Amino acid sequence: MTQYRLTPAKYHHVQVVVSLNRVHLDNYQTPDEALTKLIELGYTPELRYQWNPERNEFDLYALIHDLPLEKSLMTDEKCQEFFQYFKHS
Repeated sequence: MTQYRLTPAKYHHVQVVVSLNRVHLDNYQTPDEALTKLIELGYTPELRYQWNPERNEFDLYALIHDLPLEKSLMTDEKCQEFFQYFKHS
């Protein structure tokens, strides 16, 4: 796991992450449960962390998609499916 800056070039990348610190908002009991759902949906999550100075703690993310816009695999259907399970995290 490596530190990662979650700010791709604006309008040039499609980046999709799930904040594992907030999966309880999507009714997952644990981050492991959310990761299991991502795998069931066909994603291969990469764990990343980023220091959050406002809360004085690390935020843990599951990066599931980070590609240039022209190579993005996030079709409308994939987005709808994803947001069915992850709306708030």
